[in-house]
Amino acid sequence: MIRTLCLSVLVLAVTGAAVFRLEAEHRVRVEERELARLERQAQSLRAEIERLRFEVDVLESAPRLKELSSGRLPLAPGSAHQLADGETLRHVIDPAARLENQP
Repeated sequence: MIRTLCLSVLVLAVTGAAVFRLEAEHRVRVEERELARLERQAQSLRAEIERLRFEVDVLESAPRLKELSSGRLPLAPGSAHQLADGETLRHVIDPAARLENQP
């Protein structure tokens, strides 16, 4: 009877250890797959960051900005009607300031 009981306890202990080991191995495999997935995702995000940095470099490059500015912001000398004459400026200037400067 004691032998059978000891043998049963031993079998249960070995079975428990085997189940515990299999469960631990399964968890390790699941975590390894998750880690591999996260590493692939991180690599993909790093590649996307590099692509976006390159795109910013291209968009902010001097030749591109020059092309955009020449096409959209033409710089030309001002015309005569754009320049203010003395009479126009006299109406813009604060009259109180003019009175303070007169003797």
